[in-house]
Amino acid sequence: MYYKKIGFRSDTPFPVVDLVAGPFHYLHSFYLFVCIMLSIIVLLMELRKSVFQFQMQILLMVSGLLTPIIASYFYLNKLSPYGIDLVPVSIGLTCLFHGLSIFMFRSFNVVPIARDTVFETMQEGVIVLNE
Repeated sequence: MYYKKIGFRSDTPFPVVDLVAGPFHYLHSFYLFVCIMLSIIVLLMELRKSVFQFQMQILLMVSGLLTPIIASYFYLNKLSPYGIDLVPVSIGLTCLFHGLSIFMFRSFNVVPIARDTVFETMQEGVIVLNE
C-alpha cells in the first residue's frame, strides 16, 4: 500500500531504486507536509515577538524545515539528478541547521528565558548582585 512497485532503474550509470508510490505514500506525504508547514507558520509567528538572539534561532530552524520541502520539490518535479530522492540527504542538512540553532545559540539554556519572563512580569524594584 505504501509502494506499488519497487525495482532498479537500468538507465543510470549506478544502481538507483525506482519506486512507484502507493496511496499510503501520498497520505503520509500530505500529513508530513502539513505538519512541517504548520511548524514553519508557528515559528514565523514567534519571529516578530522575539529578540535578536531568538530570531536567529528561529530563522535557522525555519531554514532547516524548508530544506526537505525544497528537496522534495526537486524530486517530485523530476529535477533531481538520475531521479534520486534528495529528501534523505536534506534531512542531514536539517539536522545541521537545528544543531547550529541548539548549540550555537544555547537553545536549551532556560535561565535567560526564565529571567526575562520573571523581570517582565514583576512590578517591584529589584537589585541584582550577581549572575
